[in-house]
Amino acid sequence: MIAFYSDRDGNPEIYIMNPDGSDQRRLTYSPFEDSSPDWSRDGSHIAFISDRTGEEEIYLVDQTGQGEWKQLTNGGLGFRMHLEWSPDSKHIMFSDKFMRLNLVEVASGTLIMHSGGSILGPIIVSALMAGAGHRTAALLDARLLPYARRKP
Repeated sequence: MIAFYSDRDGNPEIYIMNPDGSDQRRLTYSPFEDSSPDWSRDGSHIAFISDRTGEEEIYLVDQTGQGEWKQLTNGGLGFRMHLEWSPDSKHIMFSDKFMRLNLVEVASGTLIMHSGGSILGPIIVSALMAGAGHRTAALLDARLLPYARRKP
């Protein structure tokens, strides 16, 4: 299945479809913008970004869209982008409006770390300070995160 977003119904919503384009289904029904869907590695959930609280936050929904919705992040970082699941589907790495790399634990919603130097829990990845223009890549394991940034 492929997850994507489209504004074909008036504002951005999350959809899924088969690789051949058949069986397109809308998963979100919100007056707010839902975008940037990303499948968990185990295929059980889709993470996406929505501004339903007034700030862009990360939400989870199961692959059918029928299960319980979960707001994963909360508070102040806004402008979240570049969602990337860990291989075990237990963490999501993302960028924020300050171009920092952030790691959140899916089960608890706890922000574990960000590359700006403030550590809010045990560090389970090794990430260097990221500057403007970085882009996250796939989490390789529970210790390493490759990323790239432009040199000034």
